[in-house]
Amino acid sequence: METPTPVSALLHAGILNAGPFLAIRMAFVLDVSPSATALLIAVGGFTAVFASVAGLTQPSVKVALGYSSAAHMGFMLMVSGMGLYAAALLHLVAHSFYKAHALLSSGSVIDERRAAKVGLPSRLGSPVRMFGSAAIALALYLPLAIVWGVDFGRNSVLIAIGGILALGTTQLVAPALDSTGTPIATVQATGLALAVTVGFFALEAGAHHLLAFTVPDEITRGAGNLVLIAIVVAAFATVVALQVFEPSRGPSRRRRLLAVHFRNGPFANALHDRLIGSLHRPPTPTGASR
Repeated sequence: METPTPVSALLHAGILNAGPFLAIRMAFVLDVSPSATALLIAVGGFTAVFASVAGLTQPSVKVALGYSSAAHMGFMLMVSGMGLYAAALLHLVAHSFYKAHALLSSGSVIDERRAAKVGLPSRLGSPVRMFGSAAIALALYLPLAIVWGVDFGRNSVLIAIGGILALGTTQLVAPALDSTGTPIATVQATGLALAVTVGFFALEAGAHHLLAFTVPDEITRGAGNLVLIAIVVAAFATVVALQVFEPSRGPSRRRRLLAVHFRNGPFANALHDRLIGSLHRPPTPTGASR
């Protein structure tokens, strides 16, 4: 993040993808090792949740994008551990284009915020409307999954991916449905969620077709991996629930303290520097100039 923005864009669109690309390239080797796939699910899922929450609290655009990239890398590794290598490669390519554009256009964010004069509708904080948003997202996902021929009985991993997709589209619908805005805004948000869901299925199907003989077929994971996947999905659900419900609540001291900790990445850098001793300066020799 200390480099000029064009260099950051190049790194995020290229070199940063080396980890997920290596996991996809070694897919046939990883699939014969349940411990390796479990490690990818656990570490990748934790990284995705941790970096996503930390990125939401950043006041700096570039640092927020850096945490976003860390979250995307973790998510790709988690999906690779689940055995959905075609989806992971699709995510990798899409992230390269999206993140390069986001970094190169980061300087215009300030101008956009200054030019924004339209006030947003206030949130109602209604649990019924929020659960209704989740129901709409699920109602969009399930019929399309059936049309696309997704066999949930054959591969339970697809249920987890579907749940994560529904959680993401819930965040598109909830701000419109649970607000004082007009019904038209809710219809527009639902249409956007539908477009995202259709786009996901279409692009994933295309990637799977192109990579049919390059990566392993989707296989059923063992009980240990499925438990890890369930824990990761539950963590995502908790974060999304907090994002949906918290804006309707007033400020509190506890939330301010949590925001400070997450803004500093729970001080992981400080802990690392303390472990390696970089925070301790050697004593200055007697008589040496200061």
